[in-house]
Amino acid sequence: GSGTRGDGAGGGGGTAANGAPPPSSGPSAEGRPTGNVRLELAEAIFDEKKKKKDKKSSKDKSKDKKRSKKSSSKEDSESQFRIGAKRVVVVSRSTTVKDLLRQSKSKLKLKKVPARAFVARGRAVLDLEEGDDLSGLDDGSVVHVTFSVPDAGDAGGEPSDGEEEEEGDDVDPLDAVKAAYRNRQRRDAGARGRRTPETFDAGRREAFAATRRRLPVHALREDILRSVAENAVTVLSGTTGSGKSTQTPQFILEADGEADRRRPYIVVTQPRRVAAVSLARRVAEERGCPAPGKSGSGVGYIVRGDRRADLRSCRIIFVTIGVLLRMLVNDGGDGGAGGQTQDIDGSEEDDTPPPLTIHTISHLILDETHERDVSTDFALTLLRSMLASSSSPSGRKRHVPRLVLMSATASSEMFVDYLTVAGRAPSAIDVPGRIFPVATNWLRDCEGKARRAMDGKLSSFSPGGGEGRSRSDETATGDGDAAGLSPRARERIDDGFVVALIDRIVRDDRSKDGGGAAATGSGAILVFLPGAGEIESLAGAMKKSPGGGVGVCDVVKLHSGVPSRDQERAFRPPREGRVKVVLSTNIAETSVTIPDITHVIDTCRVKESRYNPSTRIRELTTVWTSRASMTQRAGRAGRTSGGTCWRLCPEDFAMEGMLDQTAPEMVRTPLDELILQILLLFEQRRDEQRMAVGCDGTKNHPPPPGARPLKFLSMTPTPPPERSLAQACRHLLDVEAVRTV
Repeated sequence: GSGTRGDGAGGGGGTAANGAPPPSSGPSAEGRPTGNVRLELAEAIFDEKKKKKDKKSSKDKSKDKKRSKKSSSKEDSESQFRIGAKRVVVVSRSTTVKDLLRQSKSKLKLKKVPARAFVARGRAVLDLEEGDDLSGLDDGSVVHVTFSVPDAGDAGGEPSDGEEEEEGDDVDPLDAVKAAYRNRQRRDAGARGRRTPETFDAGRREAFAATRRRLPVHALREDILRSVAENAVTVLSGTTGSGKSTQTPQFILEADGEADRRRPYIVVTQPRRVAAVSLARRVAEERGCPAPGKSGSGVGYIVRGDRRADLRSCRIIFVTIGVLLRMLVNDGGDGGAGGQTQDIDGSEEDDTPPPLTIHTISHLILDETHERDVSTDFALTLLRSMLASSSSPSGRKRHVPRLVLMSATASSEMFVDYLTVAGRAPSAIDVPGRIFPVATNWLRDCEGKARRAMDGKLSSFSPGGGEGRSRSDETATGDGDAAGLSPRARERIDDGFVVALIDRIVRDDRSKDGGGAAATGSGAILVFLPGAGEIESLAGAMKKSPGGGVGVCDVVKLHSGVPSRDQERAFRPPREGRVKVVLSTNIAETSVTIPDITHVIDTCRVKESRYNPSTRIRELTTVWTSRASMTQRAGRAGRTSGGTCWRLCPEDFAMEGMLDQTAPEMVRTPLDELILQILLLFEQRRDEQRMAVGCDGTKNHPPPPGARPLKFLSMTPTPPPERSLAQACRHLLDVEAVRTV
């Protein structure tokens, strides 16, 4: 086993989990709260001098209380203390406040155990009793701990010596807050105790039925359902436009009928939060049910900082891959770290909806697995270990959800080989691609369309060697990358050329048929750019060219830094007589679908995180994308009608100089960072086990074993070389980031 330093990484969850909080859980059948809660511990430092200066006499306090009987709230709590150390932790809901105070000493690196914990509620504070558990706190709540004891007259305090309260004035100013808090707890507990059926508008559902039947995946509906029912793992592969992301969970739900009350949830993972949110809204719209999170909605989503899932009626839940990873780690899935299986609350006859855990999921759909980010590979490793333990004759039998892997570009052979356990191979189904044809134009055609040459073209090209140099020359100078990685794109994007190309596209479309499609507000243009900086640069260039075709364009930016309400503009139709131009990163390459796109301008570049071994620095660099990604991007133009893709690179370079598939993130990430991520993922489980067995770290009560990173990484779909793993472990030991490996 391997453990982190006592003063190092805490139990706040690993970085690979995207910071996503674990799902909330209610009380168990025995009345004990179950599940975990994500809290932010903050040290509250009170200014003693200010408190003494602002202290009033008994007579003044009595007068003030008479004036403020109707509004029994205290002064703004933020004005009475300042925030010291802060730390995000994930603890069990059964943890008492007293235990939380003890943990805060080590988590916040305090000299002693704090004497008091409270929660700030607007202009009031609510003291937490030491014997209470944390079942009443929501994910993301801020719990303040302090060494200061409230003065006389403060919330929850008693009058001091020499201070007399008039009769009828001994009312706790927080009584109303506490009563509302208790009422909400009772209301939530009562709501969770009753299942409610999904409510829907039959007219709206029928209106979308014809559209759903026209999708290519609908022809394979029975094949998909048969494969899911007969196989533990099903792999769906197909190009964009098939509708598999929205239709597959609905197929399963419609065929499932009355769900297993112990495992009612169908969970769909997405690599990005914008994809999870937009798909949940789309599926809810197709089913004619209320918006995700509303009462009676059968669809919900859970992403970092936003949970919209009413478990009383929800059956399909979209989550980010980090949320799933946290479920798997809390479950105790093997994967080289050990753990124990949790029991499911309730029974078949129980009308209480179970909490969302890996044990209450009937079907688990992993979408966009071709992206091969670190979190996806970690999740696949844990799921494979669950499949292996359930298939072993001598192993402990445990529930494993039916797995469905969906990929838009990657071939299914790799996933089939990796998830073949005990001689049982997954079923593979190929789904047809786009609905409408898409014409492809390369750089020479783009220059003819824009009526000018593009600056920053490839000066030279040697097959297999990137731009102008061989791969061996780049590696020798320390400026290149290892074999198997995409070549770097060193030339800047010519914003003026892209603006000219957009101008000619808009002019030609508007001139067709006496005004054409673009004149009526359709025919949107999607431009793929590597990063937010390039998006801002091109948007500025378009703003400086207000005339011609560019003058009728509405520019919409779409990247991870754009707020959700602004991201929704990309999915709305443009104003009358305007043309929508969406400037996006590869966020629009996967599940996010903008339906009215007819032109795609692909700069063929993408931002990629790389590790430079010569400088031992991780850097974000611009590289040429893969041929599979270019195919995916072109498909964005053929969703509702025939479209055109304009690629700003020569065809011979794309065929000979680009990779077939994007390299997995794991081979581009420093191994010492991966090892630390694994240790952080399992650190929280160690803390919970330590508290459960009363471990004090002595010889008689040693701490539970931690994660075994070398074993875990050897089980991933793309294991790193053993020599590199040993070198990374030695480096972590040298800098004392870990004690043993």
